Amino acid sequence: MFAFGHLLLLFLSLGAVVLARKRTNPSQSTALKIVNHAGKPIEVFWMEDGSTSRLFRQLESPLRNSTDADLWSYNGHQFLIRFRDHSDDAALAAGHSHGAVLTKGKADETYFVKFNESSQSLYVELEDKFAGWKSSLHHARGHCRGLHGDALADCVTKAMHTEVNTLTSSIETLTKSMGKVSHRLRNYTCDDDSLPTSTPLSTHAYHWNGRAYTVQTLLNMSHAQIWLVDGFITEQECAELEKVGRPRLYRATVAAEDGSSVVSENRKAQQAAYDLHQQRGVKDPLWDLQQRLLAITNSHTGYGLTHEGQEGFTIIQYNPDDQYTPHCDGSCDHTPHTPHGRIATAVMYCKVPERGGATTFTRANLLVRPKLGAVTFFTYRGADGRMDPGYTEHSGCPVKAGEKLITTFWMRDGVSQAEPWSRYDPIGLPILDAAHDA
Repeated sequence: MFAFGHLLLLFLSLGAVVLARKRTNPSQSTALKIVNHAGKPIEVFWMEDGSTSRLFRQLESPLRNSTDADLWSYNGHQFLIRFRDHSDDAALAAGHSHGAVLTKGKADETYFVKFNESSQSLYVELEDKFAGWKSSLHHARGHCRGLHGDALADCVTKAMHTEVNTLTSSIETLTKSMGKVSHRLRNYTCDDDSLPTSTPLSTHAYHWNGRAYTVQTLLNMSHAQIWLVDGFITEQECAELEKVGRPRLYRATVAAEDGSSVVSENRKAQQAAYDLHQQRGVKDPLWDLQQRLLAITNSHTGYGLTHEGQEGFTIIQYNPDDQYTPHCDGSCDHTPHTPHGRIATAVMYCKVPERGGATTFTRANLLVRPKLGAVTFFTYRGADGRMDPGYTEHSGCPVKAGEKLITTFWMRDGVSQAEPWSRYDPIGLPILDAAHDA
């Protein structure tokens, strides 16, 4: 229950940004809501330079008990709050006040004004969303005491109805807004050929069979990681992929709702499959490449992936004007991972275009320029088994000149020789068998 509450709190906090009142606010200011729970009307004054000698009334009339007021203010601004029937302004300016002082923070904030009976003074409390959710859950637990199973679930659901509806609306609005912004950013990023590959957050060494590689971490989040390794795929490995793949190229496809592959205008490219390493094993010239990709992914994430049941390599060719619009390789809605579904991707660059063809992660504000021999890795499942909420959504920018030839290796968890990838769609759902269903 508490893990669920933490997750809902996170999205509610984000959604609150989207659902803020549609009012025109001064540049760089943030919202300040004051709620009167003091029992009597109060007045609010801005303290210029934090001094009671220069006070500026903020409300046209006193704020009655159990009502609230919205202001716009700036980080560090201070406000004096007093009862309406307090001493006159002269006494207030002289410092003879038992009013409460509020200091505005950087973000949108809600403060509750209360009265302490013991000290006979006002005080303010910053809204604590976690405490609010905890209080609601505690109330629901008491109200639903003695119930079990479905009856308990129904009772708690009814008790949390308003909070859950607000949260759901916040998430939907936030997701739509993120999508609009990320797609516009992607178009700008693809258009500007002067933008370089994003600067890494950190680097570290990785060793494989006596060879050292430098891992450049671009994103390191609980459910989404992106990293880049130069010189990871060799010239010989690229040549083998091209030799087998180029004669077999056909129009690239995307996954349909039933798990089948269909042609889509969202993906303009040609593709071919290479799975000889699955048939030949250690004798195949690309066996070591597959093992290397899995090993570095496991090392970076703590996954325990093996080669059994995994997808083969997919060679993808992009000509001028070809592109792949923003998409996710697996589920990217923060739901629990479905066994047999994808959790990681490696994109290997074997031919780079003269212009264009960058890989963008617009929701993470990251860009990777194609570089011969480099590999971009990204993973999208956290340690708690939940999927990335969208930060690994990516796209292939339009190629403007030349040819782009990449090879993609998608990695899944839960597959095996007995349960190979070919039976499941990218998310992990079984592919419908028309012949069997008929």
